[in-house]
Amino acid sequence: MKKLLAILTAAMLLGGCTILNQDLKNGKDLEALRPKKMQAATSDYYTEMYRPQYHFSTPTGNLADPNGLIYFEGEYHLFHQKNGNWAHAVSKDLLHWEHLPIALEHDTLGQALSGSAVVDWKDSTGFFWR
Repeated sequence: MKKLLAILTAAMLLGGCTILNQDLKNGKDLEALRPKKMQAATSDYYTEMYRPQYHFSTPTGNLADPNGLIYFEGEYHLFHQKNGNWAHAVSKDLLHWEHLPIALEHDTLGQALSGSAVVDWKDSTGFFWR
């Protein structure tokens, strides 16, 4: 009986993963899969008691791996991970932010994750042995 219960539980969990993976491959954003009451931020969202007022925050969903802060033509551009995509926001003063459409979207090949690469021909970092 315990084995049957374990098999049924595993099948249900794996089945849910398959559906989520299919949704991501079909271009559905994880935000669209959330309950409707959690999707839209209310007008008082940025004035709630514990909301950061001097640090960037996103109106809905998660904010992960903020990076790519760039100053270009009078504006600061901030990129961060959001549900496997790269979100984009701009500011002129680092206090007031305008959230722009997703900058890099995931596709059937996978998510758009962050990282870096360096060409170190002379091994100046000492990371590579010759």
